[in-house]
Amino acid sequence: MRTHFTFLASSYHGWLIVTPDELAAVGLSEADITPYSYRRGDHLGLEEDEDAQTFLAAYKARFGREAEIIDDLGSCDQWEHFGKRPCH
Repeated sequence: MRTHFTFLASSYHGWLIVTPDELAAVGLSEADITPYSYRRGDHLGLEEDEDAQTFLAAYKARFGREAEIIDDLGSCDQWEHFGKRPCH
């Protein structure tokens, strides 16, 4: 499992980029993710407010360390929606 993950942002929101395999490796599935996250091919853009935080907490619990975040200037707001968990 890699230790660093890319963070993409638009003018209104941000997403942590992971793969479905990485999501599964920390014990999460699509059922744990809200529809505010996105998918493009083999990449998921986990929305910053809830889904990215869920992933990062699960990563730390699984591996005993914080993941490194790399900021990028791109955005994934044109990607296909991903996630089935109801929003609060």
